[in-house]
Amino acid sequence: MNTPVYYTQRSVKTRFLNMLRSAFKIPVFERLLAKAVSGHEPNSFRGRLVPLEYQYAKGAWRTITRSGLKYRLDISNTVDYWAYFNFINHGDIELDRLIKPDDTVVDIGANIGTRAMDFARLAPQGTVIGFEPDPDTHLRLLEHIRMNGLTRLKPINKGIGPVERNELLHRVVDNNPGMNRIITNHTVDDDHGSVQISLTPLSPVLSGLGINRVNVIKIDVEGFEFEVLKGCEDVIDAYHPILFIELDNDNLTNNGSTARELVDWVRAKGYHIKIAGSDAPLPTNFDNCHFDILCIHAPTQPAEPQVHHQP
Repeated sequence: MNTPVYYTQRSVKTRFLNMLRSAFKIPVFERLLAKAVSGHEPNSFRGRLVPLEYQYAKGAWRTITRSGLKYRLDISNTVDYWAYFNFINHGDIELDRLIKPDDTVVDIGANIGTRAMDFARLAPQGTVIGFEPDPDTHLRLLEHIRMNGLTRLKPINKGIGPVERNELLHRVVDNNPGMNRIITNHTVDDDHGSVQISLTPLSPVLSGLGINRVNVIKIDVEGFEFEVLKGCEDVIDAYHPILFIELDNDNLTNNGSTARELVDWVRAKGYHIKIAGSDAPLPTNFDNCHFDILCIHAPTQPAEPQVHHQP
């Protein structure tokens, strides 16, 4: 079995629940449960019945169709697992409602393409560009594009950064490629290995594809988000796209930036920022924060107060 590092300490309660959850690994029960939990919270009663990904042996492949899209998923893999059981993500829903049929969407950190395929479905007359630098994960993105005939989804086997250069992408958790990351400001324990990847600013790729506008940029790169923004700066200044960004202060610190620094940079570009999928205001203290932010360009609105946490 796969045992991710974040599940190594399991309580007696968890071990007991896992025994009950094992019943839902029986194919007929698993399919019924997958339908029952789709669109629901993972911490709901039904969500708690779902076997955890480490309870599946590697290579637990499932092929499904949802909303007209086909997926081939190994549910021992965290990214695939969440796609298969389709737990609700309020931030994703909020972003999806903003995408127009002819939009150009840039997905930076596309992984196997679950969000990029959603964007392509929502913008059938538009273009989606999916950046996934890990070569193995990129192959799975290509597979999903072929399975669905998504000719308007353009896969790019690179990451985004301020300049063209190579970096090491560390595979920090064996069964969760969604946690693959660049780490430039912290000592790395490379138990799971790494791979060299290429970075590029966004503009040259857009020019090569003949793209002359961008409506949405989604960024989920496990702590490299501020460097990605710098690599998109001229595009952001020119088109003021909607920005959807994962904000994790601990991961950002590993690359020499902070959540506060990133938020202040985006605000200075004339954006209103909110926690995606929530009406809650941004915190004044970003220590240990982990959530997505939705950023809408609104330069005519009054400037948001710059509240800094006092240590």
